[in-house]
Amino acid sequence: MRFLAIALLLGAFLGAKTPPALLDIAQKIQTTMATATATTSPEDDLSSDDAVINSLPTIQKLGLEFFNQVPPLQEFNPRDEQEAHFVGWLKNFEMLHLFALIAGYTADPDKKPPLSQVINDYLKVLDFIYGPLIEAHKQGLDLNAYIKALRTLPSDPKSWDDTVHYFTANRQVKPKPMLPVQAFFKDFKIVELAYRLIKGGDTQALLGELLSWGYANTYAINNLGFESNGGDAVDTKDYQKLYAPYYAQYGVRLAEFLYESYYYTFDDPLSRPQLNIPTLQKHPQLCFKPKYLRQKFKQACLDILQKGTYKTQTIEDYFKIIGYLQTIPLVNVDNSPCLAHNAQGKLQKFKSKNPFCVALQNGL
Repeated sequence: MRFLAIALLLGAFLGAKTPPALLDIAQKIQTTMATATATTSPEDDLSSDDAVINSLPTIQKLGLEFFNQVPPLQEFNPRDEQEAHFVGWLKNFEMLHLFALIAGYTADPDKKPPLSQVINDYLKVLDFIYGPLIEAHKQGLDLNAYIKALRTLPSDPKSWDDTVHYFTANRQVKPKPMLPVQAFFKDFKIVELAYRLIKGGDTQALLGELLSWGYANTYAINNLGFESNGGDAVDTKDYQKLYAPYYAQYGVRLAEFLYESYYYTFDDPLSRPQLNIPTLQKHPQLCFKPKYLRQKFKQACLDILQKGTYKTQTIEDYFKIIGYLQTIPLVNVDNSPCLAHNAQGKLQKFKSKNPFCVALQNGL
């Protein structure tokens, strides 16, 4: 019942409508930004504009109010001071993304997509990036050990430039809704937005959101002590240095989603080459996202995980070969936590009703 309740909560949270309380706060932030920038032009330096600077305490207060009401983050309850520090800084980090998105919407004369979609898409990003971690933490994950693992991982989003470009260039323009790979390309748009949030720079996501960093950078310069890189610009590397664990968290989730995922595009009767069972045996991590596979390959994945018919002796050997558990400190199956290394270096198995996760756990 507990997992059903969580699923229903997330289903409602990620539904078509943005939670009214969060949309109301976002609208207040947008109104504040619009008022402060009413007499500015896109080329102006916001960091020296008195109206913008005077608005920063207001948008900071509203930003904290926003994140304190995001449902998954409300369940991220720290157990000690170090965990509380991580959760608090997470909200400060994500506030920059929220401001960049709302400022982009404010600067867009067409106001498309509408603010409700901008916020809803961003909430989906938050759920994708942090949802499995929060659930694992609720089930006993040692967050401090996890943070320690994050600090050893790369945090530069540029490492995913080529992969994101590949899926952007090769996404199916004419949808084939009968194929599960369409679910992959739908989710890819959320992942692409997440990628653009940490890549930095004024840009536009596939979903349509504009990102404008002038306001967020001005907030960082005036309220967080960042140095100006010329006007209202902040060097992305400065953000990466201060918020390294959070960039690494984004990187981990990008890795889980994108690593060798081009194989899902081969699960198409018209594809050349086509996906086959030997490929799944050679790359069993494809079975960790079974919703992107047709039924016959889902069944093949269950057989592979249950019977241990990998190309290596055991799934642990496979993990060692590709360094999966070193790169992915929390292994998720269909965005639900399944495995992690605990503080003692031993595998921790999380409660799951997902048959693919259960099969994976039983094979260890």
